[in-house]
Amino acid sequence: MARGQTWSNDEVTTLIDIWADEHISRMLLETHKNKEVFRMFSQRLAARGFHRSGDQCRTKVKKLRQQYYKVRDSLQKGALSVEEREKFPLYNDLDDILGSRPPSSPVCKVENEEVPATPQTPTPSEPGETSDASVHLEPNTSGENISF
Repeated sequence: MARGQTWSNDEVTTLIDIWADEHISRMLLETHKNKEVFRMFSQRLAARGFHRSGDQCRTKVKKLRQQYYKVRDSLQKGALSVEEREKFPLYNDLDDILGSRPPSSPVCKVENEEVPATPQTPTPSEPGETSDASVHLEPNTSGENISF
């Protein structure tokens, strides 16, 4: 597969500026299928004189995010010095966008309903009826996927 056109520094800076927009950032976090969000990236880039497709924007954002997390994790482990971080000049800009977020933010959902963060006390369905049922969940430390 042929390699695409290299992004200029101005294009990347503009892309990051668009990404930093609170509305865009929120949409990226809240939508799983984000093709429309990256179409907005493309339109905003075009308005500033840069012509990139939504797919190209998605790929560039993904690569920038991966590079940011790689540098951030190395810094946290002490594997990189601050001078080494300077070799990635976009780090501070991306840290403003991604700095307080984990690499992914999973949401636990069961049949299209969010699972409450605090345990709920079951309520009897009939007056005078009681429930002795209890559920105890242990964290999965085996690394295997568990289905319910």
